[in-house]
Amino acid sequence: MPSRATNSEQPKLPQRPLRLTLDRDFILRSALALIDRDGLDRLTMRRLSGELDVTPMALYRHVPNKAALLDGVSELIWRTAIRPARAKHGGDYRQQLERAMVRLRTELLRHPNAVSLLATHPLVTGGQLELVGVAIDLLKTSGMPVTTTTLYRLNNLAVFTFGHVLAEVAEPVGDADGEVDLAIRDEVVAAHPALREVLMPLIETRRTTSGYKVDHQFHLGLQALLAGWPDAG
Repeated sequence: MPSRATNSEQPKLPQRPLRLTLDRDFILRSALALIDRDGLDRLTMRRLSGELDVTPMALYRHVPNKAALLDGVSELIWRTAIRPARAKHGGDYRQQLERAMVRLRTELLRHPNAVSLLATHPLVTGGQLELVGVAIDLLKTSGMPVTTTTLYRLNNLAVFTFGHVLAEVAEPVGDADGEVDLAIRDEVVAAHPALREVLMPLIETRRTTSGYKVDHQFHLGLQALLAGWPDAG
């Protein structure tokens, strides 16, 4: 099902290469455009070949099956999200990790229907592992200690980012509309002073501005995770 976090314009398939033959990059970008438009569940090799006006066999020359297609789409998003980390900007490894997760969130918000793919898809292809290798090399030269728990810590950052984006883009389950019954809220808050202390800043903010700041929450959580990253293991 297409996500509620969609743009006003429908996603368009990328421009087809001028030469008559297909290439893998064009196929992957076309598959991602279909996911953006119709949802992950509706992507099949047959639908993709129909959209491209080619036979399924033409796709199989570049991606042997749907699993390979999803591997490629996952790698495509990761490559776009991680690539800038190799370029400019300095800073220690915590600053670089924060920027990388911000870029990952930005890229996931561009492709909300693909969030579940990346969140559940292991990094197994040569291209994906190469991306991770380049990123870790850069982080190590910026002071990040590499220990037996490094992979766990990196994975925690990614899982936090995936979960945050999922909460931003997913449709509420059932009939939930996300609105608080103010009368019930006030009754419960009155009975729990600590809860009132927690909620009042948000309540007061809503009276003056747009209220809850999802970007602010993401950065607070990310910085808390990074602040707890020890310099020696």
